[in-house]
Amino acid sequence: YAYTGAKLASGHITFEEVGPELSVEQIVELPVVATIIEDHLVKGAIDILDVRFGSLWTSITREEFYKLEPEFGDRFGVTIYHADMLVYQNQVVYGKSFA
Repeated sequence: YAYTGAKLASGHITFEEVGPELSVEQIVELPVVATIIEDHLVKGAIDILDVRFGSLWTSITREEFYKLEPEFGDRFGVTIYHADMLVYQNQVVYGKSFA
């Protein structure tokens, strides 16, 4: 979105060059997955996978994660499913980052 927005703002492309106009009926709304917090578990959804920078953004807020009372160096089990298929499972160390 940012790339296309920058091209529009700079005048390098027009709205017509972005792509075809969609009718309201053609627009698909994705469901918002509610975060679940229960016994030492926080469950959410992956919102963004940024492979260029090795980042994965989730629907789990900082405040929701902090309900687990994490301390730097703690290990957390991370399990990721896609369409009911296990695609990742590992222990991840909670540490300081640049964010």
